[in-house]
Amino acid sequence: ISEIMADRFQSGLKYSDFAILYRSNYQSRILELKLMELQVPYLLSGGKSFFDRTEVRDIMCYLKLIANPSDDSALFRIINTPRRGVGASTLEQVNNWAVENRITMSEAIFNTQLSKGFSSRASLGIEKFCSVLEELRVAADHMDPAELISSLVEKIDYWDWLQAQSDNEDVAKKRLNNITELGLWMNRMKESDGERPSLVEIIRRLTLSDMLDRQNQDEEDTDGVSLMTLHAAKGLEFNRVCIV
Repeated sequence: ISEIMADRFQSGLKYSDFAILYRSNYQSRILELKLMELQVPYLLSGGKSFFDRTEVRDIMCYLKLIANPSDDSALFRIINTPRRGVGASTLEQVNNWAVENRITMSEAIFNTQLSKGFSSRASLGIEKFCSVLEELRVAADHMDPAELISSLVEKIDYWDWLQAQSDNEDVAKKRLNNITELGLWMNRMKESDGERPSLVEIIRRLTLSDMLDRQNQDEEDTDGVSLMTLHAAKGLEFNRVCIV
């Protein structure tokens, strides 16, 4: 990837002129993580992006809410993950209250007055949900990302949720390992940055990068390094090709 960055600078080529080819889709993970770390745009063809895995997106949404309590899209994804008894009717109440008071749904969820109108189960679930986020928001200043994620997984009983949602325990363990890898990767991002950004700053950068990346993927002329298997590259042409 460093060679690609240097070549692009010297030759004046675009990132879309470069492709990284590999034999199997699983090999894309380490490349994805480093491309994201170095803020190099990329397009993944075939296979599933590490950042699109359900468990990774779940944890990222929790982190986004810790960094930005007004992130409604993150709230919608994880308000009932794991299950907290927060159904459609409860979310409708929250939305109506938010509209009436001209605030976000995330801000409404943290309002103790609103919770009085919920069922006892939903009220208890939301109360615990808000308590965990507030606790981790304070802890984020003196914990590294891996520690914070580990604490989050424990506090929301995410391991039990993974076991319930997976075909067997081996699959659940692999998904838990993905979460661990996310935390370690974020640690490396923090340590490699001379300014040693806070967790909130790292999450904001990742959120922006993710939004821009997904927006660009809808465009035909996206300027990003192509990641794909040799098989998927059949019939395509690139100015520069790296073969793993």
